[in-house]
Amino acid sequence: MVQPSPLQDQTLAASSLSMGDRLLETLFTYSAQGLLLIGVSATRPPQYQVISANSIGQQLLGNHFSVASLFQDRALLTFFDQCWQQQMPLQGCHRGLCFTMVPLREPTSTAGFIVAFLQHEPSHSPLAENPQRLTQLVDQLLGFIFSCESTPPWRLTYLSQGCYGVTGYTPREFYSRGDQGWNQITHPQDLPLVNETLQQAIAHASPYDIEYRILHRDGHPRWVREQGIPVLNVQGQVIAIDGVITDITAWKELHDALDQPIIHLNESLGNDFCRGLVLYLSQRLGIDYVLIGELTGPQQNWVTTLALSYRGELQPPLSYNLDDTPCASVLTADTCFYNHGVARLFPKDEMLRDLQIESYIGVPLRNAKGETLGILALMHPQPLERIAVIESLLKIFAVRVTAELERIRAERAQQERQAQLDQQLRYERLISTVASEFINLPLTQIPQAIHKVLGLLGEMTEADRVYLFQPDDSEGTTFSNTYEWCLPGIEPQQENLQGVPEREFPLFFEALKTQGWVLWPTMQALPTDAPDRQGIEAQKIQSLLAVALKHGSQLIGFLGIDFVRQPQPHLENFLPLLQVMGQVFTNVLERQESERSLRLAESQYRSIFENATEGIFQSSPNGHYLKINPALARIYGYDSPAELQAHITDIAGQLYVNPRRREEFIQAVTATGTVTDFESQVYRKDGQIIWISENARAVYDDKGRLAYFEGTVVDITDRKLSESTIHYQAFHDLLTGLPNRALFDDRLPMALAEARRQQQRVGVMFLDLDRFKIINDTLGHAVGDQLLQQVAKRLVHCLRETDTVARWGGDEFTVILPMVHHPNDLAIVAERILCALKPEFMLDGHHLHITTSIGIAVYPDHGQSADVLLRNADIALYRAKETGRNTYQFYTN
Repeated sequence: MVQPSPLQDQTLAASSLSMGDRLLETLFTYSAQGLLLIGVSATRPPQYQVISANSIGQQLLGNHFSVASLFQDRALLTFFDQCWQQQMPLQGCHRGLCFTMVPLREPTSTAGFIVAFLQHEPSHSPLAENPQRLTQLVDQLLGFIFSCESTPPWRLTYLSQGCYGVTGYTPREFYSRGDQGWNQITHPQDLPLVNETLQQAIAHASPYDIEYRILHRDGHPRWVREQGIPVLNVQGQVIAIDGVITDITAWKELHDALDQPIIHLNESLGNDFCRGLVLYLSQRLGIDYVLIGELTGPQQNWVTTLALSYRGELQPPLSYNLDDTPCASVLTADTCFYNHGVARLFPKDEMLRDLQIESYIGVPLRNAKGETLGILALMHPQPLERIAVIESLLKIFAVRVTAELERIRAERAQQERQAQLDQQLRYERLISTVASEFINLPLTQIPQAIHKVLGLLGEMTEADRVYLFQPDDSEGTTFSNTYEWCLPGIEPQQENLQGVPEREFPLFFEALKTQGWVLWPTMQALPTDAPDRQGIEAQKIQSLLAVALKHGSQLIGFLGIDFVRQPQPHLENFLPLLQVMGQVFTNVLERQESERSLRLAESQYRSIFENATEGIFQSSPNGHYLKINPALARIYGYDSPAELQAHITDIAGQLYVNPRRREEFIQAVTATGTVTDFESQVYRKDGQIIWISENARAVYDDKGRLAYFEGTVVDITDRKLSESTIHYQAFHDLLTGLPNRALFDDRLPMALAEARRQQQRVGVMFLDLDRFKIINDTLGHAVGDQLLQQVAKRLVHCLRETDTVARWGGDEFTVILPMVHHPNDLAIVAERILCALKPEFMLDGHHLHITTSIGIAVYPDHGQSADVLLRNADIALYRAKETGRNTYQFYTN
C-alpha cells in the first residue's frame, strides 16, 4: 500500500488542491525534475506555503528537509525572498539540494506563486529560464487560477488570463471593480452559499470544493466549480486563498439530462427500448424528430426506422434511400452535425425539404467489429443549442442501441429459421394427412376427400383459390374445373371454367406440357396480346401456380392455386409442395392404376420420410420405437435407424435425461390427441445431452384403442444455446466476462437476505482504477480494454467462488463478499487486491502499472439495504482517493 507522503500530512496535497490536477499535469509534461508549487501571500513580509509537489519533488524534499523546517531555514528563506523581491528566476544550492525558482506575479497584485525545480545536481530547464513560457502554460489551463484576500469581500489579488474564457471579463476588468469584483457576477441565489463555504474553509484552514452559478458577460448563467485552499503564514494564520475555477456548464447539463428518470428504458429490450428512447430524447431535448434506423437492402444503402418520433409521439416506420442524405455522411464519421441549412446542403433529400428541417445531428451505430448497423439521428426545424450535451447523450445511448439492434437482428434470424422449420413440418404433416386420407379410401368418398384436401392446401399456402382441372375426353383438348375451394369472399370460378379449350390459354398449356408447371408471380410478365392474359384478368388473378397431373406423358389434369387479393412474390416456395400434392391427386384420379399410383405416392412419401431433415418416428405406448427415419438416427447419434431401434428399448429410461418427461409426453398427447413443441433434453449415443422439440399425435385402431404415437423431432440445441447466450450477454460485461451491473443488483439483495437469516455480515466494495483515463487517452482504447480484461482476471483470482466481482462501468468494479465474520477479513481481501495489481501489465509492448482505490461498506454496520451500502462504499472510495489513491477505506459515519 502506498503511504501518504509527509507533504500530504502537513501541507496541502495536490489531490485536494484545486489547481493540482490541472496545473501540475500540464507542468509535469515539461519537466522530469522535482517540482514544487509555492503560494506567496500579499503581506509584508510575504508568507510562503507549499501548495503542491510532484512525486520527484516530494522525494527530493523529504531527503533533505522536513516540511516544518522548509521555511524556517534562514538561508533558504532569504533565497525565497530574493526571488520574490527581484521578480526574476534564481538558482542556488543548499544542503545538497539545488533550487531553480521562477516567480509568477500579476502586475497589479503583490501575491502569486513561485515554481521551484529541484534536483541533486545543477541543471537547466527551459521553463525555469523562461518564466513567460510558464505563465503562458498557466493561462492555457481549462479554467483559471486565482488568489484572493482571506476576509470578506475576498478581494481578488491575482487572476490568470483564463478567466476571460470562463466569465467574459479580463483580469484587468476584475481588478478595476474593486472589492466586489467577483461577487458582482456570482448568482444572487448562490452567493450566500459561496460566502459560507469560504468562511468555513478559513475557519478550519481546510480546502474546499463548491459548484455554483455565475452570470457571464453575455447575460447567460454558467455553472462553475471552485476549488480553493487557504494559505497559512508561519503562525498558522490564514493570509489568503489560492485556487482554480473551471466552467462545468456542459458537464452539468449532461449530468442533469442523464439524471432524469429513465428506469423504464433500462428495463426494456429490443424494439421497446428503441421506441422508449426516441420518445425520451424528443421530450427531454425538445427535438421535433428523433429516429433510430437500421441499414437494409442488398447494398446496405437503405435505412428502415426501428423507431421514429415526432414531437413526443411515435410515428409509423418508414424506409428511405441513403443517397444524397446527411445520414449517408454518418456512416463514415463519428458524429455528423449540421446546425444551419441542412436541407439546402442536401437538396435531393425530399424528406428534409418536406419537413422543413434546419438542423441535423447523427451518430453511427457500430458493433464491436466496427461494422455500422444503423444510425441514431435528431432533426429539428430550428438550429440546435447545447450541441456538446446532445452529442454526448447520443454517443452514450448509441452503445446500448447498437446492442439492442444486434439483439433484434439475432431474434429476427432465429424467428426466420424457426418459421422455415415450422413451414417444412407443416408441409410434411399435410402430405402425411393427404396420404392417410386417400389410402384405401372407398370410391364414393373420394370427392369429399378431394374437397377437404384442397381446403387444407389453401390454408397451408394462404391462397385465395385452389382447384383441380381434368380433361373432358381422352383427347385432352378441353379441360373443366371439377373441384374448387375458395377463401370466403373470393368469387368462385368453377361454373365459368367448364370445357375450356387449350387454344384460349396456349402459353399456360405449353408450359404445363413442356416443364410440368406454370409459375407466374405477376401477370405483367405476360405479353399484352397473349390470349391467356384476357382470361386470367377476367378471374382477377394476380399470381398463379399450377402443376401438371400426368400419366406417363399424357396430361390428365392439373392442380393450381391462385392469389387474387394481392400478388405472391415467393410463389416458387410452394412448387415442391404442389408437385407432391399433384402426384397424390394423379394417383386418386387414376383408379384403374390405383395399385401402381398408390405405390408411387408411398414412394414419394418414403422419400420425404427418408430424406427429411427432421426426425420422424412411430413409437409404442410402452416405450419401443416401431419406425424411425434416418434423420432421427442422426439426431440421436446412431449410424442407422436399425441401430437406434436395437439400442433403445426403453425410451423413458434410456433416452430422456429426465425419465418423467416420457410420462408427461404420453399424458399430454393422450389428453388432446396431439402435442406440439414438447421440449426435452435427451442423451445421444455418445452420452452428449441435446435439446429436442417433438410434435406428435396419438393413433388409435378401429376399436378406439391406442396403437402408437407418431410425430417429428427437431434438434433445437443451437436455439437453446442462442437463448442462453442472449441471457448471458444480458447479465455479463462483454469486454471482461464479469457480471454486469444488472446481475450485481440481482445478487446483492439475495446476499443481504441470506445474511439476515444467518445473522452474518456482508462486505460491499467499490473499486476505481487510479488514473486509468491517462492510459486510455495516451495509448488508446484498445490498450485500455486489454488492461481492463487483465485487471478483471486478477480480481477474480483474489476472491472466493462465493464472492461476486462485477464491472460497474468504465474503470469501476464492485464486489460482494458474503459470510464475513469480521470486518478485518475485508481488509485482508482489499490488501490482496492491491497486491495483485502491483505486478506490471505487458500489453502490446507497453509496460504498464495500475493501482486502485477501494471503498468498503459492511452490512449491517454501514447500511441495511443494497442502495445504502453501495452509496456508502462509494463515499469510502472517494475518501481513499483523497488519501492518496492505491489504498482502501472503510465507510465511517
